[in-house]
Amino acid sequence: MPLDLTQFIGRFRDETREKLTNLDEILSRLDADPNSSGAALNSTVQELMRQLHSIKGSARMMGFSVIDDLCHTAEDMLVSIRGRGVVSNAEIELLFDVREGVDRLLSDPPTRERPGWLDNLLAGLKRGDTAGTFDLPSPQTVQELGEPVEPSASPVTAASGTSEASTDSFVRVRISLLDEILRESRELGMRLRHLQQSHSGLEQIRRRIEQLESRRGTEADDRGLLDSFSNIASEIGEISNRVEEQVGDLLHSARKVDRTAQELRMRPIEDLFRTLPDQAAELARSMGKEVLVDFAGSEVRLDVTVVEALREPFIHLIRNAIDHGIELPEERERVGKKREGWLWISARENAGWAKITIADDGRGVDLNQVWARAAELGLTKTASPEPELLRLGYRFLFDEKFSSRRSATQVSGRGVGLAAVRRRIQELRGDVTVESEPGLVTRFIITMPASLSSQRILITRISGAEGLSLNVGIPAALVQSTSIRQEDLNAARSRISRGEYDLPRISLTQALFGGAGALSSADESCLVTLGDGVRNIEVSVAEVSAEIETVIEPLPPLARSAKLIAGAAILPRGDIMLILNVPALITAVFDNLQAGAKL
Repeated sequence: MPLDLTQFIGRFRDETREKLTNLDEILSRLDADPNSSGAALNSTVQELMRQLHSIKGSARMMGFSVIDDLCHTAEDMLVSIRGRGVVSNAEIELLFDVREGVDRLLSDPPTRERPGWLDNLLAGLKRGDTAGTFDLPSPQTVQELGEPVEPSASPVTAASGTSEASTDSFVRVRISLLDEILRESRELGMRLRHLQQSHSGLEQIRRRIEQLESRRGTEADDRGLLDSFSNIASEIGEISNRVEEQVGDLLHSARKVDRTAQELRMRPIEDLFRTLPDQAAELARSMGKEVLVDFAGSEVRLDVTVVEALREPFIHLIRNAIDHGIELPEERERVGKKREGWLWISARENAGWAKITIADDGRGVDLNQVWARAAELGLTKTASPEPELLRLGYRFLFDEKFSSRRSATQVSGRGVGLAAVRRRIQELRGDVTVESEPGLVTRFIITMPASLSSQRILITRISGAEGLSLNVGIPAALVQSTSIRQEDLNAARSRISRGEYDLPRISLTQALFGGAGALSSADESCLVTLGDGVRNIEVSVAEVSAEIETVIEPLPPLARSAKLIAGAAILPRGDIMLILNVPALITAVFDNLQAGAKL
């Protein structure tokens, strides 16, 4: 049965328009510096390719074949630009035309028919110049060409409502949660009134003290004042105890309101799973393959922001599994498999962290081929590594320059998909890893927080030369243990010196700054054991001070290349604390351990 697109097209249009906004910013930078070359140009080209590749993949699934063709051809031109290391003014102009063309095609219903202006633009992209092309039509021109799209006639309008409605995120809320917030808000109001009463009592004492001060003078009066001040001090002590209790009650109520408000934001990941079987089946049919999709953990609840943010990485990984992993039915039968491939997606949550696995029973990853291909692309000088280093080849799959295909297809082949997936997951304070058994299974494992609003954080400090120090927060759910006793540290060092200690141990300062800055690990005398549920490491820090619940803010765009930093938070005294991306750190430690390199 064909896929009913109407329930997804509204979201696709909204997400694509967001990507077009990103394209605007990237193209403006390129236009401002058309003579850029080398690393600067390569970085800009990679950004453009990531945006176009993402638009292309979603457009293909939604049936917008003309957008798919336009982005695919534009990517070909970008590959040529990257290879030459220089871009012409005509090519920049063509890229702006591509952006406008996608926007124009986005307003039309899904179709495979190309308007005349698109053929000219595609021809220009293939030549790399604007000769023979013409400006994209205005909305009036589109109507004159007989290709109008009436908003009221669009199938999306009836299915998903207006664009404004579809850009807002809505969640279903249990009445019991609303009742809980109402109860706690009333409790907060009552406890605030108790504080006001305590404040009134203090005001009365202040006025009495002023009156007593005015009576000072004779020795008899002073003796009476001492007795009065003694009574006042006793009353102040009672009020202080009462205020301390009331403040504790307020904090308790505030935390309950915060937890309930967070619960309001949670959505079952089933909302994301629901659309995937049809999308996977449609893509598989277009490639002549057969795929069965199974789920586990649909009841796991994640923050609505996380669910929405995972949609694009999921599409990338599913497309990758069907294109690269699952074989054609005839090939599967030849190796003794069922004609129908199997795609398995599971989710589980523990202590505020989610682990999501996307697995397929396809041909798996041949690490020898990965290394050979990486050597061809200049990513390594070793085409045939030693067996103990072979597994390190998985990280090439996430390199922006890596692609297992020597020519691009409509689905994949330029190596930006998995790089984009890891970057997006790391922006969400998590990480993605891959493991595979050739000929049997490939698993992509995503580890990330279930909520982005707040987390319990262990506050640590790293310090170095000239009194320089930095607060680093570690998600408490991923902390296995801490040790600050000197005898434990000495015992650990002794085991390391005897070669009896197999748990990787690193300096947090060295991990974050590579030993290149003023910070050093000289004062890091506390050990913290971290784990992602599969792998454990130990990090040394200068101090472990407290554990708090805090709101985590994302890093500004310029700082998001710091892969081991997941965000920042403000401590109660106003100091800034960086939040460690523990899954990314663990992956980096084991990658470098296998490579025999240091962080």
